[in-house]
Amino acid sequence: MPYSLMHNGVMREFDFYAPPGWEYWVGKAWEQRRVGLPLVIALHGGAEDPLKFQEDWFFPRVWNLGLDSRGNPGDPLPSGDPRILDHQCFVLYPYGLGWMTQSLFDLVYRGIDLPAIPPVPAIFPNGTKLRPLYRDGGTVRAFNPGFSGWGAQANDVSFIKAAMDAMNDMLKQALLAAAGGLPADFPWEQPSVRPSLTERTSPDLFDQYRRFVFGYSNGAMFGHRLVNQMPDYWAALWAMSGTCGGKPYVNVSTDSDRVVNLPDDGLYGVSFFAHHGDMDTTVPPGDWGEDDFVYQSPQPEMDPGFPSSSDYLPGYLPLTQASKGYRTYDNIDDHSPFRLRTGLGGADQAKSKSWPDAENWDHFNPTVVIYRDYEMEHTGFTQSAKRYFFEKDVWRFFERHPRVLR
Repeated sequence: MPYSLMHNGVMREFDFYAPPGWEYWVGKAWEQRRVGLPLVIALHGGAEDPLKFQEDWFFPRVWNLGLDSRGNPGDPLPSGDPRILDHQCFVLYPYGLGWMTQSLFDLVYRGIDLPAIPPVPAIFPNGTKLRPLYRDGGTVRAFNPGFSGWGAQANDVSFIKAAMDAMNDMLKQALLAAAGGLPADFPWEQPSVRPSLTERTSPDLFDQYRRFVFGYSNGAMFGHRLVNQMPDYWAALWAMSGTCGGKPYVNVSTDSDRVVNLPDDGLYGVSFFAHHGDMDTTVPPGDWGEDDFVYQSPQPEMDPGFPSSSDYLPGYLPLTQASKGYRTYDNIDDHSPFRLRTGLGGADQAKSKSWPDAENWDHFNPTVVIYRDYEMEHTGFTQSAKRYFFEKDVWRFFERHPRVLR
């Protein structure tokens, strides 16, 4: 359902989904000595329609999944079969702030020349593609990860907190109002149930050990920022086609302007899964070498001179920086060989590394995984008939990696 709230003087929007009969499932969770249900925060990409993002990554689909022979999320349950507690979760889709499209720019600043921007897609001799700074076709939105995106003045971390608090209060009030009509086996008599609903400082209805972040592109960048600025809150992050930091401007900025959004303080480990494409020229992943911390930039080489238009595009940290940062934080010191994986081109068309080393990364918690596809670009892979990661695969990773002491 769509919601909005006034935050820092700006109306912010988000969608929130609760599984049907969530009151019943909260009660079942309490019977297992868990408070509340898991929470997934799903963060769209920059300039991406949030509703299109939800169509591609609609986590409420996991509510109706069964289990396969290995105990992983499987096929949808036949009609009439009871749902499974471990697949019930709350899902929150925040919307980034909007910025100006080209048609609005023309309307407001008619007679003022726009910056020289190549057509879409602009393909340069070295094969690099460059997308424009302005777009049409709907509201253009993005989050503020601190170095690239929109709204350097926007505190999106506090917006996420405000949205979670608002929904938690609403759920508590709904559960209290429904007390008279809940199933007879709802555990009202269990110690701390009513205090947890009526006391502001008590545990909320989002399972404190099972709060997860999924982000794509700019949303993945901001996901890293959430983990960095909310220590001991998140259990796992799945970052797709994103980066943990960089410079606001690749050559104009100095190292003092660099932003690195990696966990650096806290008692609990954070599991990390990075899914990225080797063909991504928008947010380049960089080389596999662990010591390769050269800033990756999406722009092509242009005419010599300083400053040039290429200088004012961001420089991104490579995936090696993210994997090393999470391994250091999680106290994982282990060698990992390459393993061949399924990619858009089929079997053995992607490579992964995982720490601790394992054929199945679900065997360890916390864990760090880098999964790179030879043919995957920055966009388009969710529409491909060869798509191999879906909501249930992300959910399997989340399910197997609750928050634990590091």
